[in-house]
Amino acid sequence: MSDKAETTKYIVYGSVAVVVLVFAYFGIIKPITNKLGLTRDKGEREGDRDREKIGRQQTLSPILYNKNKDKVTISSARANQLATQIYIGDDMYDDEAKAVGAIQNTGSLVNLSYVAKVFYDKTGIGLETFLEGTGMVDYMEEEHWDTIDDYISKTKKY
Repeated sequence: MSDKAETTKYIVYGSVAVVVLVFAYFGIIKPITNKLGLTRDKGEREGDRDREKIGRQQTLSPILYNKNKDKVTISSARANQLATQIYIGDDMYDDEAKAVGAIQNTGSLVNLSYVAKVFYDKTGIGLETFLEGTGMVDYMEEEHWDTIDDYISKTKKY
């Protein structure tokens, strides 16, 4: 057999093998893993993002606190201190690290929600609205939102 015929044979066999593997994965393996809940489809991934947004909205507002007042583990003085730290971080020179640090020092999501309540009581502005920016300039940049969202997703609720 010539080298050309041998090469052609390997190309054909390789192509058939790739087609069989693609068919096996998309036709058999992927549907089974989807049914078993081992993988997420596009709709589920979008739903996860929506749940993350709801999580942020609940924790950066008094909603979670109002439902779980008995689960707060920080004092009103500590909540006031953290709320003040968040507020003074948006000064002439934005110091987002102050706000992110204050949020990360709450200890739990219900405590963060409590700080959001104290922040609203002090300033009359919702915490999420304040962090998004109340004027032409955003207070929090995307990297800081990523840090906050990461904290919210990994922190215990109570």
